[in-house]
Amino acid sequence: MAHIFDKSKIYDPARTWFFSDPHFGHDNVLKFEEGYHNFSSIEQHDQAIISNWNMTVQPGDTVFFLGDAAMPRTKLTYLKEVFSQLNGSIVWFRGNHDDHIEGPWLNELNHVANILEFTYYKEIFIPDTDRTTFPNGNQYLRKLVLFHYPIFEHNGTHKGVYHLYGHSHLNLHPIFNAHSICACLTGYAPVNFAWVKEKIIKHNEGFDRPGKSGI
Repeated sequence: MAHIFDKSKIYDPARTWFFSDPHFGHDNVLKFEEGYHNFSSIEQHDQAIISNWNMTVQPGDTVFFLGDAAMPRTKLTYLKEVFSQLNGSIVWFRGNHDDHIEGPWLNELNHVANILEFTYYKEIFIPDTDRTTFPNGNQYLRKLVLFHYPIFEHNGTHKGVYHLYGHSHLNLHPIFNAHSICACLTGYAPVNFAWVKEKIIKHNEGFDRPGKSGI
């Protein structure tokens, strides 16, 4: 059966990035991510993420940001200062700590950053060399399901569809064809599709068979 693809949902793997849960300005994140970083202060943590982001993401690139930018007690002025420095166009997924990012906050952040969308869930496509994925003319496409929270049975789990999530910080859940892109697991930098695919292939090796059990 031929597939008809919305071209607006197909993204260039060379210009597309994924990232989640930076918790800018949140001192306590240093404690529950202990062992995954060498930051001595939240200021150092935030500056490292900004620097890593801009060394990775170029102007004109797209970043799928899976949420939890900052706690409500973090001042809007500080969050604007952070986002004003970030390269690229941002598709922001609402995390559980992003409930206050609406109305005036979102408008203010839109003035300093290129936020394309503030959403909950998306399914996108990335060109892939793997011929077990969806054929599209002379190329093949990998579908990605993007959501802040891990989905145990995501759409297309056993059809080669990948699921990226945040929220869980140090916890990598036993979900086939899925992986966390929380900051502490990505080296506090946005990652590309090649990183995602490598991690998911390795992660899937821990399963007896798709859909049965994993580690």
